Amino acid sequence: MTSIHKEIAVQVGIFEKLFKCNLSFHDYTGTMRKNLTTLNFAHLNRFCASVKKFYKHDSCISFDFNLTQSELFSSRKTFFKVCQAGVIELVVPIFIKDQLSGAMFAGPFRISDGMPSDIFGKPGSISRDEELKKIYERLPCLKAFELEALKCFAQLFVRNLERYALTFASGCGVPSGRAERIKFFIENNFRKSPSLSDLAKYMGLSVPRISQLLNEFFGKGISALVMEEKIKHAERLLCNSYFTMEAISGECGFSCPSYFFKVFKRLRGCPPAEFRRNNPGPDYI
Repeated sequence: MTSIHKEIAVQVGIFEKLFKCNLSFHDYTGTMRKNLTTLNFAHLNRFCASVKKFYKHDSCISFDFNLTQSELFSSRKTFFKVCQAGVIELVVPIFIKDQLSGAMFAGPFRISDGMPSDIFGKPGSISRDEELKKIYERLPCLKAFELEALKCFAQLFVRNLERYALTFASGCGVPSGRAERIKFFIENNFRKSPSLSDLAKYMGLSVPRISQLLNEFFGKGISALVMEEKIKHAERLLCNSYFTMEAISGECGFSCPSYFFKVFKRLRGCPPAEFRRNNPGPDYI
């Protein structure tokens, strides 16, 4: 365990102790699981475990993976959600290299003075057995001003995580070799569909010289390299998230889903949906 991993573990412990909650993380690209190995990538707390034991497990999956992920993709902002069991969690998007790479969940909590007006989801009408009632009554109860403090603290914490993840993902920073710098540029800008002139400007070289280097190093032009990076990112999202095909298409920088389907099938030999079925990702719940 590196000093950074130890520091993250300490920060998680402080956060959970301060707000009397559990932190869990969803990784949509595989980057966080690879680099931030000390994080908890499962919804592990007594209340959620009891809900899943007493009620249908599929309801939790549908809400957290389908509805919550869709809200994250469309809003790209921090928000509170209320689940079928009537408790709330804070959801904070995590961006690495300008990509929606995952989310942090903080909770669960009870609310003492009414639900926030902008909360996502609706409280369920499920009844609680005695075991669940006891656990529910022991959940921390937050007031409106405490919710705002939680939100601010969580966003600062996630910004630190993003910096840590970027440090691991980028190695020691921007590479010095030309081939490595070209790869670095494409990996960090593929969603914007950069042109040859964009790359030339970044490298401080002429367009003809950049074209020559691409052929020399990779045997491909920039369009092919950018497209390959888009498809790699699509694969990560297909394996690690429940994003819709339309959402994945947009997140990877494609102009429309139909073009995404066409390119994916041409480069991978199967439609995106088939690839997802054949490559199931980790179960977070």
